[in-house]
Amino acid sequence: MFEKKYHYYLVRFNNGNASWYRSESSQYRAGMNVIVPVSNNGIWGIGLIAEAKSFAAGAVPCPLIKTKGIVDKAGPLSQHKVNAHNAEIQKSKKPPLDISVAGVRTRKGIVTYITCEQERKMMRQSASKRRDKTVIIENYPPVKFDEIPKEAQKRFKQQAFERVNDFMELMEDLDAYN
Repeated sequence: MFEKKYHYYLVRFNNGNASWYRSESSQYRAGMNVIVPVSNNGIWGIGLIAEAKSFAAGAVPCPLIKTKGIVDKAGPLSQHKVNAHNAEIQKSKKPPLDISVAGVRTRKGIVTYITCEQERKMMRQSASKRRDKTVIIENYPPVKFDEIPKEAQKRFKQQAFERVNDFMELMEDLDAYN
């Protein structure tokens, strides 16, 4: 009935290069400065939006899986935010982990897809519990849960179910201890 629209923004940089970025939000306008990832390793930069357009899924200028997302609007103090973020990545002893993309096995082989917000939350929690020193980055805007492959939905629901069971077992152990 109604096809989903994707908001794409052509961002120009001081060096003259330009790239398409996307966002779930339509709040960005031509002439705005924005913070965007400028590499696959999560390094950020500031650019100027030259064009703002909405496209149907079949007409996007770059494939969804290859179009990075806008991080935020850039204001007067944004260069400090960008520098702090980039320094965190550069001082890390491990390569940054991009949790925006995952793979799932299907009948057609491994399918790469953009992760949903629930998956990202679980991955962030898992990394913080391990006290892993890896810097987590998110280069792509999340999709809605029903937009990820069915196999990934099943895997996520199974993992969530196992986490609830682990929690219930922990509570039973605490009750037995008390």
